[in-house]
Amino acid sequence: MDIIGEALHITQQAIVKLGNQEADLSVKEVDEIISSICEVASRFNKITQERLPEQIRSETLQIIQS
Repeated sequence: MDIIGEALHITQQAIVKLGNQEADLSVKEVDEIISSICEVASRFNKITQERLPEQIRSETLQIIQS
């Protein structure tokens, strides 16, 4: 995926710029969206264990979260 020419190393600044230019979001709105996604991502392992017990290997979860 390529976001504003950033390819594999997408910075938060590039995402904010994209949100502002393409979706007319304010910096605050983009930051709130990023924070929300980070919150879910940080709890991803727990969520999968609760909703899909023993269906996703721990190795796979580590790859997803790294």
